[in-house]
Amino acid sequence: MKKVLFIVLFAFVSVLSAFAQNGETLVLKAGTPVNMKSVSTLNSRYLSEGNSVDFIVSNDVVAQGVTVIPSGSVVKGYVLSARRATVFGIGGEFFISIDGIYANDGTYIPLTGATVSASGDDNVVLAIACGLFTVVGFLINGDDAFLPSNTPVQGIVMVNTYINY
Repeated sequence: MKKVLFIVLFAFVSVLSAFAQNGETLVLKAGTPVNMKSVSTLNSRYLSEGNSVDFIVSNDVVAQGVTVIPSGSVVKGYVLSARRATVFGIGGEFFISIDGIYANDGTYIPLTGATVSASGDDNVVLAIACGLFTVVGFLINGDDAFLPSNTPVQGIVMVNTYINY
């Protein structure tokens, strides 16, 4: 009996000390903006579906007066689709999604609205017009899609998220 009582008491003290170590719990409210920017120039010629792309948080994200995601934190985006510019004047394009970010304590924060896309110019009319006079005209490419570095992107916190600090 003493052994069982000791185990129960030990478990209770362990739980209390775990709460004391975690500190307070903050709520990062749904709808909180997370401002980011692209790290490097992106080009549809070099992107493929599934590639990861880095973004950087450009402003501290604060919950209840405490910074839970500091400025400069790296965020991973993933290429959903990408197409290089092709003959017949078809321009390149890509779509990138940023699904979430991690807070200081390691809590995953799902984001919505953080989709990045770019499209290169189509030269279809030029390719067809030139193709009518020479076969080589049909070989005119469209333009690749570009996204310059430091392009701003904004995500929105999808749900109330509880963060320990």
